[in-house]
Amino acid sequence: MAPPPRTRPRWRPPARPCSRRLRAWTPSPRGPTTTPRSPSPPDGRWALTGTWDGAVRVWDVRTGGCLRVLDGHRDAVRSVDLTPDGRFAASLDVSGTVCFWDLADGRGALRCPAPSPHGGSGTQLARVGVRPDGRTACWTSSDGTVTVLDTRERRLRRGRPPHLAHARQVRPSPSGDVLLVSGGVGGRAESVVVWDPVSDTCHHVLTGHTSYVTAICVTADGRFAATGSHDRTIRVWDLADGSCVRVLSGHTADSLSLSGDARSLLSGDAFDGTVRFWDVGTGRCVRTFPGHATRTGAVVLDPECAFALSAGQDRTVRRWRLPAEHRAAPSLARPRPHTELTRLGERVRSLVADAERAVADQRFAAALDLLSRARTVSGHQREPRVLAAWWALSRHCPKVGLRAAWTSRVLAGHDGAVEAVDVSADGRTAVSGGADGTVRAWSVATGACTRVFHGHEHLVESVSLSPDGRQVLSGSRDGTVRWWSVEDGECLGVLGAPRGLGDSPRVRFTADGERAVVAHPDAAVRVWELGTGRERGSLRASSVSDIALSSTGLVAVAEGRAVQLWDPRTAGSRMLHAEFLHTMRSVCLSADGRLALTGEAEGIRLWDTASGRLVRVFGTGDLLTDTDRHHFLRTTATADFAVSAGFRAPPVVWDVTTGRRLRTLDDHEQGVTALAMTPDGRFVLTASGGGTVRVRELDWDLAAPRATSSPPRYVH
Repeated sequence: MAPPPRTRPRWRPPARPCSRRLRAWTPSPRGPTTTPRSPSPPDGRWALTGTWDGAVRVWDVRTGGCLRVLDGHRDAVRSVDLTPDGRFAASLDVSGTVCFWDLADGRGALRCPAPSPHGGSGTQLARVGVRPDGRTACWTSSDGTVTVLDTRERRLRRGRPPHLAHARQVRPSPSGDVLLVSGGVGGRAESVVVWDPVSDTCHHVLTGHTSYVTAICVTADGRFAATGSHDRTIRVWDLADGSCVRVLSGHTADSLSLSGDARSLLSGDAFDGTVRFWDVGTGRCVRTFPGHATRTGAVVLDPECAFALSAGQDRTVRRWRLPAEHRAAPSLARPRPHTELTRLGERVRSLVADAERAVADQRFAAALDLLSRARTVSGHQREPRVLAAWWALSRHCPKVGLRAAWTSRVLAGHDGAVEAVDVSADGRTAVSGGADGTVRAWSVATGACTRVFHGHEHLVESVSLSPDGRQVLSGSRDGTVRWWSVEDGECLGVLGAPRGLGDSPRVRFTADGERAVVAHPDAAVRVWELGTGRERGSLRASSVSDIALSSTGLVAVAEGRAVQLWDPRTAGSRMLHAEFLHTMRSVCLSADGRLALTGEAEGIRLWDTASGRLVRVFGTGDLLTDTDRHHFLRTTATADFAVSAGFRAPPVVWDVTTGRRLRTLDDHEQGVTALAMTPDGRFVLTASGGGTVRVRELDWDLAAPRATSSPPRYVH
């Protein structure tokens, strides 16, 4: 996105006289009301931080030294803002007290106490902003109004933009003519209002976010703004007409910083502590920095985009070197004659045919060599016949790494959020359940909806496909489990009876497809014989968040802070115990039942089910702010690779044998609500609150099989 040319007339609100009386300002005895001016530091040299002990510190960015400590707050400092020339600053603490600083001598020129002793509850999302010339400071008060301070006349103005139910965030434009205020408009808390507080005029209402706005920033010339929201999107706006010029997806930004030309943007995540550097023109994330151990509280871009600063709740300020712009020499593709293209195509077809014969003769190493050569031919890396042969070979060769991943289909049709998803073992059929109470069957190859199942009276939160892909189980909040035929959409039976609204039953097919394992809302896990509708066994659990089955019939039940392993054939059960800080959200088993994986806030845990031994823990992170990173978890049949996801965490592919993160996949704009994967790891399906299911293909690196195959080694 290129910014408008400089010759474009700049929009300015009409100048009008003040229509409201401003109450007098009482200066603080802690410092003088005026201070002598002095030379200011160059742009980007000073940084300002606020801490839990109430101190505001001024830092020299280049040396990392603390230049001054400003004492004026009695409570933890929630937000600070610094003018580009480093002359003026403002700070806000959790009690609602605001200090305005003239940094020439480091003494607080003005101090505005909290309007009431209970103001802290309203400042948890509030930010303070100061105009570049230091003339105006603004912040949101605990009662949802906007407070504006004229620092020269020492006057306060309090108000609320028209049609705005309450104010959460406020940011002044550099000229100070207008304020950008986020809050509720018409009962919705996802809009930003461009407001002139002098004339009480609303110039634009910036709409598009589907959750409340968490961050606002404006370019130095006041022409563009960026807003971050809990809907995991960042929107860039042209303030001349209020239009949205770019949407950046996949980050819950708690802090933002736009470059002066609006070509680059820095964002800090509200949950995982990462810092992302974006190219606004393409909407692409150029670099992700690992960031802080906890949430990122503030980010600042250097005016020249050479470096960035980020402050986190782990009590550190980090300085990042940003990637320089790289301009490669133009490279033109050489036009190839038809005869050469034909020759390359014939060569690839010959290599694939030889590889297929080698697989038939069980010469897998030779087949791998032939297909690897075919995939090096330009333009044929993902040719359908080459990929089909590669996947056929993957049944005989171990996977050793992830080559690539891409989205091949988007399944759309549900009216509302998709709450559950499953996929057949061959990857041909998918099934989903939604908040609209329907169950839908899909062709993965074409993305077409092949069947819609009606019958549930409430949202469907659990679905399961039979091993042959011909039958479906669905669990709904109406308390019932329905058994469907995929071929004609007929309901073959209903298991259970309505128990009122509550948690939906969790459903799974057994390996033979003749029984259903159902975790009912009463925390009882029952095995039902589908042909007769009779109960064939039950297990009592304290609570159930997820269930998983192996091909050997072993059932794993995630209940609170333990996993119960149950074999319905012998009616025996045993527990997997560990010291958990949070409830386990998900569980999955290897096909042979020898290994189990559990997902919770502490990370992903790998278990040896025979001995009950904890083999390893990986995927660890911040426990306080990221409690749903592994809410969904699925593994390959051999449990050597796994995929995890959460509503606020994108899908991640893991190497279970080493605990290494292989790749972070593209996320949905409205978070992941369900996850499924084929046993061979080829297809990964993720559902979203936006009503879509994304089908991803994973392209694995293969290795020649050994003379004697053995299961993966899991070293503690």
